[in-house]
Amino acid sequence: MESPVPSNQKFEEKVTRYQESHAVLLILMDQEIIGFAYAYPFSPRRAYQHSANIAMYLLAEHDEWTLKNLLYPELESRLKAKEIINLLTCLPIHQQNQIDF
Repeated sequence: MESPVPSNQKFEEKVTRYQESHAVLLILMDQEIIGFAYAYPFSPRRAYQHSANIAMYLLAEHDEWTLKNLLYPELESRLKAKEIINLLTCLPIHQQNQIDF
C-alpha cells in the first residue's frame, strides 16, 4: 500500500504508463474516483513478459469486497488478452478474506 496517497500527477503517470502495456481500471461514483486497479510489469526481463504485478485500491468508505471481486475478473480478462497470464499481488492481512483469488 502506498502511503501517503499518490498525488493526481503521480496517479495520471501510472495510468498513462500502464494502460497500454497492461491494464488500468477505475471505479467512479458521482464522477469521482473511489477505487482503481492496475497491472504493471513484474520484471523488465523478457523471461517474465507474461507476468505482472497487480494492485487494487478502494477508499475506506467504499471498501467492499464485492467491488474488488468485480475488478479482479475484469483485470484478469484484459491481461489475458495481452498474453499476461501470471499475476502476482500482495495483500494486507486485513484484506486476505476480502478477495477470492
